[in-house]
Amino acid sequence: MIKDINDLLYNLYKNYYDMAYRRAYYILQNKALAEDAVHEAFIIVYYKIDQLKDAGRIVPWLMTIVKNCAIAQLKTRDKYLPINDFSFFQGKTYIRDLYDVIEKKEIRKEIINIINKELDEYYQQVIILRYYYNLSYEDIACLLNIKIGTVKSRIYRAKQIIAQSLEKLQLFQQSDSHKMQVESFL
Repeated sequence: MIKDINDLLYNLYKNYYDMAYRRAYYILQNKALAEDAVHEAFIIVYYKIDQLKDAGRIVPWLMTIVKNCAIAQLKTRDKYLPINDFSFFQGKTYIRDLYDVIEKKEIRKEIINIINKELDEYYQQVIILRYYYNLSYEDIACLLNIKIGTVKSRIYRAKQIIAQSLEKLQLFQQSDSHKMQVESFL
């Protein structure tokens, strides 16, 4: 059983808050809501830590709780929020560059929607770990307890699904050689 829960929770918060925040922000695209989702997740962990059967799986368990809290907030907030985060506009930006930035941001939003709504959870996991947490194939395989080949094939298949969905939305066209440029937007 888990001993010294207060120390464990303190270390979990200290070491994994940033990762949890990035996961929530990836879903919510709002700093304040992401912070709320992470804090709510840590509260849930505090009250339900005794239900955890394998202490070695505490980080994936935390990330699942963070994801669920963020999705719950996403469902309850208004569909349209005013844009209040212009952090991507830094320094002098020319109109042409501004349009490029806005277009890329829109494609990224669509990719996030596709990841959250169209990909199975095992595809979501590898894409998020690879492109948002910058983990190596080996680290992903170790974290998820799967083979490296499985990681690579899931990433490849997830990118195919994303590319096909973007193609349907007419936001992306695959070249004749079928080289996907999806990862340039991830």
